Amino acid sequence: MRILFLDDMQIRHDAAVRWFEGHELVQVYTAPEAINALSGPKFDLVMLDHDLAEEHYLTLSEGLSEHQDDQPEYRPGTGMDVAIVVGDMAMSKAPNTPGIVIVHSWNPLRARQMHEVMRDRGVNAHLNQFNPSACPVKIR
Repeated sequence: MRILFLDDMQIRHDAAVRWFEGHELVQVYTAPEAINALSGPKFDLVMLDHDLAEEHYLTLSEGLSEHQDDQPEYRPGTGMDVAIVVGDMAMSKAPNTPGIVIVHSWNPLRARQMHEVMRDRGVNAHLNQFNPSACPVKIR
């Protein structure tokens, strides 16, 4: 099984390593890293957090800021940025659209919004708050 895991907390990454031992696990900490990973071969499972790093309430489209040299710079973004990309992949019937997406964020409002964005676009998406002691899916 090929798995993409997006979260900014190391303790959650450590749990994912335990859960998915023996499977191909791609671990990323930022929305741009996740989006980049999604451009490659298909993932069977994608797990997404919403709140990432210090600017965790901003999506990339909201996160444009001015840098010292007056050049725009994107902040890290959130899991919503990734949810939108996955939704777009599904809408365009991209062959590498993930099989299952689990939103594991503890931010209930944003988690629901991510879930809705993907479900409305035909993604097999689910909500499951992160629990380090229990894997959210049955691994074959």
